[in-house]
Amino acid sequence: SVAMVMKRLRGRRWDALIREDHAAGRLPQLKGLARQFAILDALTRAVAYAHSRGVLHLDLKPNQVIVGEFGETYLCDWGMAARLRPDGTLDFVTRPTGPFGTPEFMAPEQALGDLEAVGVRTDTYLLAGLAHFILTNSPPHPEGRDMGEAIDLARLNRLVPLPDSVPPMLRSVVGKGLSAR
Repeated sequence: SVAMVMKRLRGRRWDALIREDHAAGRLPQLKGLARQFAILDALTRAVAYAHSRGVLHLDLKPNQVIVGEFGETYLCDWGMAARLRPDGTLDFVTRPTGPFGTPEFMAPEQALGDLEAVGVRTDTYLLAGLAHFILTNSPPHPEGRDMGEAIDLARLNRLVPLPDSVPPMLRSVVGKGLSAR
């Protein structure tokens, strides 16, 4: 017989916390940004650790993060993860044959299905997409009318604009992270 043991996570989904902060007017206030960017910092360190072990997540989005009562941060759903071999190739459990990821968040190389271009930069793009979500309460790419249009918007790197209230330095960092290049 087979048994699976998993850690029980207690907390709230990060997307709900971000939406709650926006609804309460705590974003884009400095205190709200500090809270949300502390969570993003923890995720960035978790992803950096995974990268140091040769693992890419490839599907970072706010609803895959659980934040516990004491600020503990859990990055969930590693089902799309891939091992980055030393030669730069990827080892997938199930190798994608086309676009893969969540269209509203995916990097252009994912939308193109360009596995040779997928790498650490892809997770970096997705982390910048999380920063974009904090600032806008919206994924980086607009929702398409259907899956095809949503993937096209990601492929073309069409972005939901950042609000004018975003400070120039932060606008620059998020913009560079979301650059197709």
